[in-house]
Amino acid sequence: MGAADRSYTAVMQGIRAGRVWVVHGDLIRSLSVSVRPLGAGADRGVTLGGRLSVAPGSDVEIVITAVKPSTPNFNGDLPNLARIDIVGGLQTGAQSDRDTFLTPDVRVVKQFDVLATPGTVTVAYTLADVQDPFFLRMRGHDGRFTGTATAVDPTPPRQDPAGIDPWTDLWFYTNPIFVDIL
Repeated sequence: MGAADRSYTAVMQGIRAGRVWVVHGDLIRSLSVSVRPLGAGADRGVTLGGRLSVAPGSDVEIVITAVKPSTPNFNGDLPNLARIDIVGGLQTGAQSDRDTFLTPDVRVVKQFDVLATPGTVTVAYTLADVQDPFFLRMRGHDGRFTGTATAVDPTPPRQDPAGIDPWTDLWFYTNPIFVDIL
């Protein structure tokens, strides 16, 4: 999705365009994300790093396809994606303090339990009657992270305490997709 091929030029173009997702421990093999006006068809969607413009009151569809691994990772484990989250918030513009790491209205919009789904997982969600410009990011994990969080807990990932095996807390994250209101 991020690069048209494996060449240096294609990879750099994908990075510069923001078509980037990151995975820990081979939790997924591939990821495809499309955000589009509901009913517009796949050719009208935008992907990671993209901007979609819609009229106020439009319904926006998010389609995520993740391919689970079929071979063990470097640790010898066969990871299993347990949950996919859609995380979103309002576009607020540039911050006056460039060291600000908080976006107060960011929240988990929707969670999908995909642990029992083998192979390729496709999930879709519709945001109805959008009125304000917003952004979306996707993330997912293997459900084995440390702490008291469960598979439906919106708690974001945390730094592992010293001595914790990092192979027991696998995640993927995406760059944002922006939705502007005309």
